[in-house]
Amino acid sequence: MKYEYLFDGTKISRFGFGLYKGENSNKGDTEMLKSIIYGLNKGINVIDTAQRYRNGRSEKIIKKVLNKFGKREKLIISSKVGLIPDYIKKNKILNKLKVQKSNCLLEHDFCIDPKFINWSVDNSLKLMNTRYIDFYLLHNPELSLKIRGGYKKIISALIELEIKRRQKKIINYGISTWNGFRRYSSNKNFLDIEKVVSDIEKQIGSDHGFKCIEAPVSIGMPDLLNYKPSTNFKFLDFLNKKKINFFSSASLYEGNLENLIELNKIFSSMNKKTDMLSENTKAKVSFPMSENSLRRLFILLENFKNNKLFIGDNKLNIRKFKNINSLGINSLKTLKFIKTSLIGMEKKKIVKTNFNDFNYVLNIKEIKYINKIWKKIKKNL
Repeated sequence: MKYEYLFDGTKISRFGFGLYKGENSNKGDTEMLKSIIYGLNKGINVIDTAQRYRNGRSEKIIKKVLNKFGKREKLIISSKVGLIPDYIKKNKILNKLKVQKSNCLLEHDFCIDPKFINWSVDNSLKLMNTRYIDFYLLHNPELSLKIRGGYKKIISALIELEIKRRQKKIINYGISTWNGFRRYSSNKNFLDIEKVVSDIEKQIGSDHGFKCIEAPVSIGMPDLLNYKPSTNFKFLDFLNKKKINFFSSASLYEGNLENLIELNKIFSSMNKKTDMLSENTKAKVSFPMSENSLRRLFILLENFKNNKLFIGDNKLNIRKFKNINSLGINSLKTLKFIKTSLIGMEKKKIVKTNFNDFNYVLNIKEIKYINKIWKKIKKNL
């Protein structure tokens, strides 16, 4: 297993478990537990979960992991608060906590109320049966920006997490954003990380616990590479200066890279004056839900087409990649700001297929080639 190092010197595996996938059942738990224990015994030491994942099951399964694997001090566990799971709605937890409605966006199942955050940390500790959580993150905090005074609510929520840190219930905290770094500054979802960290420093001082950012980045979602809250902003420099660890989420495009191959093939065929071969077979494609994400997907496909990047036909003259996931994994390794890449590995066979690619050491020629690919596909996003 290849490792990186967090800014506090902790060794972290190059990739880890993202527990958002898997069947929401006892069978799903059993499969996932086998997968996690297998990976941990192979040297993976990162498990990322959330209050929302699999309606709470993905936090509960940590207890089973710790009972079976032990060695809590060797693991890096992160969880999240903000997106509300069904079990919390069913048990009317928000009503019992008397949270302010002005701190919630219930149509998006989102709550950033300090009372809810305080309760959630304790609840996560209880469900996972652990004394502490390494990283506790605000889940999609950009949704708060749709609420009146939403930015201040984000800062207040982070201050609440600082309190939990000083109680030693969490080691550090941060944010897990989906759209915050993938939108233009004029968009309500846009999150200015420079301002967030600056305001935390003003409120708390330099000895704060804001030490983690989780956000999507992959060859299917390269938007973050264009993120610029200010003119001279460079993501790697910012993270190094502030000693903030970055975890990539949706590292393999949420398992949709195979579908991206099909989309790439169909979109690129528009340059040809021939029809596709398949007439009656359903195309193996998938599309994001939101208009903005669709727009960016179309731009990405246009970039593929204009640069003649046919990502599934093995013509990328680099390491004879077995498949698109292999290319996706090796592409991530050229992004120096990533400490670990989180991947949904709900089955043991998925863990096995990822090991060789994450452990492979790219040579200079391969790195240069992949960097050219990044430059081409992120254009105009």
